[in-house]
Amino acid sequence: MGKWKVKAAVVLMSLCQGLQYTVSPVLNQISRHYRSVPTSMIQTLVTAPALASMVMALISGWLVTKISKKTLVLSGSFLMGAMGLLPLLSDHFWVLFASRIMLGVGMGLLMALSTAVIAEHFEGGERSATMGIQGASVGVGVLLASSLAGMVGKADFHAVYFIHLLAFAEMIGLALFLPETGKTRLQTDEKLKINGRVLALCALTFLEAMFFSAFTTNIALHLVGDAGAVTARAGRLTAVFSATQIVAGMALGFVSARTKRFTLSLGVLLCALGSLMLMLSATEPVPLVLGAVLFGISQGLFVPHAMFEVSEMVSSASVALASACLTVAINVGQLVSPAALNFTASSVLGRAGTRGVFESVAIGGAAAALISAALPFIQTVHKEEKT
Repeated sequence: MGKWKVKAAVVLMSLCQGLQYTVSPVLNQISRHYRSVPTSMIQTLVTAPALASMVMALISGWLVTKISKKTLVLSGSFLMGAMGLLPLLSDHFWVLFASRIMLGVGMGLLMALSTAVIAEHFEGGERSATMGIQGASVGVGVLLASSLAGMVGKADFHAVYFIHLLAFAEMIGLALFLPETGKTRLQTDEKLKINGRVLALCALTFLEAMFFSAFTTNIALHLVGDAGAVTARAGRLTAVFSATQIVAGMALGFVSARTKRFTLSLGVLLCALGSLMLMLSATEPVPLVLGAVLFGISQGLFVPHAMFEVSEMVSSASVALASACLTVAINVGQLVSPAALNFTASSVLGRAGTRGVFESVAIGGAAAALISAALPFIQTVHKEEKT
């Protein structure tokens, strides 16, 4: 089967991941609808899929030795579609919350296995370029999901649930394009394991995920205006965020060839700069758009480059496990982001509200970027040290 079909499958797997953000532009409406639910819990609807996703991502490293990647991927896309539609059956908040968690089961499979599929079919520069396409495709998925949510959710946020029908269309495409390679088979003396470099990278990735999640979980609450205007504006800013993520992902090979071991540090630093822009205003378009652009570039560079590096740090049989660990780091960072950043803003900085959250990201991101830049252990990959 031609490699273009594998790339098409990778694109579809990545597009599905954008469904995590369907509720982001309508958080303000959801908060007003469920008035008795705390704001932090409402924000967690964006990151709730990470709870189940991190468990499934870890299990996926073992599952691929028992079930084929294609079967797991198709199951994941089906779950994302079915769980996204579940809240249509009940308007209770906890049904919505549970559906978001279960949506993460499918998302965890797709996130971890997309990297494993790339590592299985591509090497060297072609692998890095395909990782960039993967990251860009995630951005396209977020752009599509958030833009549609911003449009259809203006009158009633319940309409955004229908966007998850896209997962079933993507599942059909995956059935056609993803090659069936069977279960992962280990050599007699080969074990699934990771090394210290993977753990160090996971620690940095956890922080970056916590920081970039601040945009999607706070932007709708940061804006000022009536519900409909805020929803539409939040959708447009999330679309800008996603569009720049796409461009950054496509340009990953060009950028990383020049920034080398500082690529990850640059990604974190841009996140901090984006927060500074958002701190300047909740109404002025220029700082808001610049903030969205910087956040988008940050995620577009960091996540696919981290996935590329982790795939180079271990043996081929352990790629699924290593990428699963990185996926867990991303998901845990997203999951704790609202509570951790709200606590830091109010209790440490004494600035409750979204401005305090973005100030926390600005300070924390700058510090993490400086520390990671000084620690080549996190970023420099030595293939001879694979284990």
